[in-house]
Amino acid sequence: MAKYLIDFDGVILDTQERFNEYIKSHPDTSWYEFLTSLDWEAFIKNSEEINDSLTILREVQDKGVISGILTKVNSLQEASSKVKFLRESGITVPIMIVPFGNSKSEVYYPKEGEVLIDDYIKNVEDFIKHGGDGILFDREGKSDFNNKVDSLEFLRSENS
Repeated sequence: MAKYLIDFDGVILDTQERFNEYIKSHPDTSWYEFLTSLDWEAFIKNSEEINDSLTILREVQDKGVISGILTKVNSLQEASSKVKFLRESGITVPIMIVPFGNSKSEVYYPKEGEVLIDDYIKNVEDFIKHGGDGILFDREGKSDFNNKVDSLEFLRSENS
């Protein structure tokens, strides 16, 4: 049976889209300035849930199919805000923080049968390269990647 690791930005919440929109509308602001001045709690709170991801995670987290949330962060404030948000949302699975500059497979070495669900194809490919499996989360359906989903809905039918 597969065990899943779920990415946060771009799979659970639309934070990645919001990052990109902000940078496009503020071309004179560097990523560093943006990330260090951001009110992370408000930013996360104002982001939208993607395709009922939180609802689905709450429903399946006790079935034993989720190994945890594996999320990259740029600061301790971002990490703390994500943990707080997930816990307040009723998500009780482990949350693994990946510091900026590290790959997800460096922080969490994949075990056989574990699958990373991520919206960034390079993360999926790296996870596969290091012995795990991967599913590309593709809301738009634009990628030609073979193994992709646009929702976490399929987790509802996974058995522990």
